[in-house]
Amino acid sequence: NANNLSTPDIDFKANNFHEVMKKIHKNLKNPKRFIKTGIKRLNDMLGGGFQPGRIYVLLGLSGGFKSAMLLNCLYWAAKYNSDIECNDQGRKPLALYLTMENDLDESIERTFAYVGATDEKGDTISNFDSAFEALNSELNSSKWGLNFKFRPKYSIIPSDFDSIISEIEADGEYEVKLIVFDYLKRINPDIPTGDRRVDLGEVVNDFSLLCKRRKIAMVTATQMNSTAYK
Repeated sequence: NANNLSTPDIDFKANNFHEVMKKIHKNLKNPKRFIKTGIKRLNDMLGGGFQPGRIYVLLGLSGGFKSAMLLNCLYWAAKYNSDIECNDQGRKPLALYLTMENDLDESIERTFAYVGATDEKGDTISNFDSAFEALNSELNSSKWGLNFKFRPKYSIIPSDFDSIISEIEADGEYEVKLIVFDYLKRINPDIPTGDRRVDLGEVVNDFSLLCKRRKIAMVTATQMNSTAYK
């Protein structure tokens, strides 16, 4: 709902026009507002990294590494963005991972695999302390918080993310800078149209407004069929 987006207009004749434009210019030139990925060429394609106020949608086939790519984006944020700036200077950045696709056990199992907390067979190290140390050492220089949440499909709508973010930020320690959501086809828009194809576009619109209002970036994915892929 566009009526929920509250951002100030810019009036050329207003007394504060110069200061408003100066603030915007300073923000646009600040490289610390981008969330870099672990791939330099991808950062270049993105204009420096994931930008606040924008939603990024990955497209792929079933079993085509979409969920794994989303998890990579989560850990890239924590690993390669120690200099990210929060709007509230007293807070630390946080990446929210919300999945309606894979449960948390499956997500954490993949997490251990990504950071090398596996034995020679590729299974998670049986000793928890050793497995956790591998994870901790991978992210030990990061000031980022990571928050994992699972919700059943269609149990929430995009506007519910506002309350989820507010709940995370309530203690004053963290500020959500990135949302990783798995994935679009598991959620309905705030106002369903009855046409699933149109609804998918509306979900993106709803999330786009959330990102603009909150000044955060969002990465998600959706599935193509084989005809669309070809």
